[in-house]
Amino acid sequence: SEVGDQLFDLHTQNKDILGFAKTHALTVVKSFDDFGGGNKPRLYDVLDYCRQNKNIAVAIAKTQTRISRSIQDFQDWESI
Repeated sequence: SEVGDQLFDLHTQNKDILGFAKTHALTVVKSFDDFGGGNKPRLYDVLDYCRQNKNIAVAIAKTQTRISRSIQDFQDWESI
């Protein structure tokens, strides 16, 4: 089923991210996903969280398309 595939993919992405974090001695303090969709890209939720928690040094994503597919979103990201 489509929902089952999305959950499996989400589980795989989280597993890969946690593995990357462990390999690079990083601590994951919060996880974001886009399961269920919505009008606002999750990138903005990540940015808001990082702005509110100044101790965040790194945001990790499985691929850049997991952050956003919009060039404007990436330009916003770079302007932090």
